[in-house]
Amino acid sequence: MKPYDLQELSKYAGGDFRLTVLVQKRMKELNSGAKRLVEIDSNDLMEIVYHEILENKIKLVADDDGGGSAIEQTNEDSVRDLLGVSPSSRSIKD
Repeated sequence: MKPYDLQELSKYAGGDFRLTVLVQKRMKELNSGAKRLVEIDSNDLMEIVYHEILENKIKLVADDDGGGSAIEQTNEDSVRDLLGVSPSSRSIKD
């Protein structure tokens, strides 16, 4: 696995704690048979999750009952393409 900039991953996830929870929950989903959201030449779950985060494919959201958090797949690629906005110019709110 190649080295990743944890500061950048943390920024995309909304902070260090949110990154930890997001990675843990997404790896659990992938272990349970969930489909990958990125095409990479690796079977390393951590690497897959990192790519999904950096490509804005997943984010952490509050559960409807307010008792925890869940992963939400995002559909920002088409919006970014329409607006001509790059992922690095996206603001992160926690």
